[in-house]
Amino acid sequence: MKQTKHWRQNTDRIRSVLSRDRVGLITDIDGTLSSIAPTPEAAQVLPAGRDALAALVDRIFVAAISGRAAEDARRMVGVEGMTYVGNHGMERWTPAGLKLTPEVEDYVDAISDLLRYAEAALDLAGIIVEDKGSTGSIHYRQCDDPETARQAILDAVRTPADCAGLGITQGRRVIEVRPPLAYDKGTAVQSLIDDHRLTGVLYPGDDTTDVDAFRAIQAWRAETDGAGLALGAIGPETPDAVAKTADLHLAGVEDVAAFLRWLVGELDTA
Repeated sequence: MKQTKHWRQNTDRIRSVLSRDRVGLITDIDGTLSSIAPTPEAAQVLPAGRDALAALVDRIFVAAISGRAAEDARRMVGVEGMTYVGNHGMERWTPAGLKLTPEVEDYVDAISDLLRYAEAALDLAGIIVEDKGSTGSIHYRQCDDPETARQAILDAVRTPADCAGLGITQGRRVIEVRPPLAYDKGTAVQSLIDDHRLTGVLYPGDDTTDVDAFRAIQAWRAETDGAGLALGAIGPETPDAVAKTADLHLAGVEDVAAFLRWLVGELDTA
């Protein structure tokens, strides 16, 4: 990690964002607020990070964007008053309730069918198939040979996905099945910025899907008078694109929690 990009060496840039009149913290969850776990159910948000988020909701707009279902994201983080965007932007939970993007419903059955086919066709110990409704995930973190498992999963799902008109993306030891719709963490971030009329945005994230959010913030920053920073949570498995695209770096999940606590302190003294 380049020390010149570490957030503690660039607190003036962060304070510039916090000085805006409508500030938002929009964050990834897995690998950012919680360490990567062997199974999705085992992942847990660090208590220090959760406490900081609970303090921040009384001060600024706070949202989480996840590849998980919105209800699952809400359960995992457990902070009331936040907005939870699930399935990479295809559904949103707010204090007013859950909202599913209407066009996604046309693909729910096709996703379930493909996941059932993949589970039956793949003779791999350790894979976990997760049907999230709007999207699906095939996790291979627990396989003995992850690279061989990754290729086997791709070989199994590519043709049926194409036939069903579904998209395939890859993350950290996971293959994802999605509707062929223009939704990702970048469009989700832009939607939150627009809906809440944000003028300052901070976004921590750790995976390839977060790069879409990074680029959306950077494009918004360049095209408007908005102030935004993309913060890459850098760990041993972090894809190179995260470190390269991020404006600033965080040294893993514990450093994300430290960053959130620092934000609380800064906003209290502003």
